[in-house]
Amino acid sequence: MALKVAEVLIKWRGEGAQQVEADTKKLGSALTDLGDKAKTAGAVLSAGLTAPLVLIGKQAVDAASDLNESMSAVETVFGSTADQVTNFSRTAASQLGQSRQAALSSAAAMGALFKGVGLTEAQMADFSTSLLQASADLGSFYNVDPGVALDKIRSGLVGEVEGLRQFGILLSAADVEAKALALGLADAN
Repeated sequence: MALKVAEVLIKWRGEGAQQVEADTKKLGSALTDLGDKAKTAGAVLSAGLTAPLVLIGKQAVDAASDLNESMSAVETVFGSTADQVTNFSRTAASQLGQSRQAALSSAAAMGALFKGVGLTEAQMADFSTSLLQASADLGSFYNVDPGVALDKIRSGLVGEVEGLRQFGILLSAADVEAKALALGLADAN
């Protein structure tokens, strides 16, 4: 572009005003074309950048909402021991390989199960966080997603033991009854 301006100045001195006017129009047209191309490129870049940013923003809002819901569930289920579970969830990504929200959601589901069998809030918090850690360990050892491992553990706790066999855990109704008797959780009747 600097070369075209220099050519215009040389021609103006040597060839006269008509040639300068024609060259100036050419230069103006070239600059207009360049501006139009820049405007088009800007619009494409803007659309290509704006849409992903809007999507990222929506996902961030959804994730924050999910986390808030999970924290609310933990507070409801664990009551006075909710802080214990919440603090445990802060290291979920590094310790469990799960997001904080996934850990809180899983803990709340486990806690609700334990609440139904009469455990105290402290026992529920201890047992839930221990099972979350166990699911992460099983997942790591057997190369399975920790959430899948936790689902299989949860199924095992309610009597569906088939999924636990993948982890080398073999339970039978007779084994469970014998252990319950030994722990004083059930009687012979």
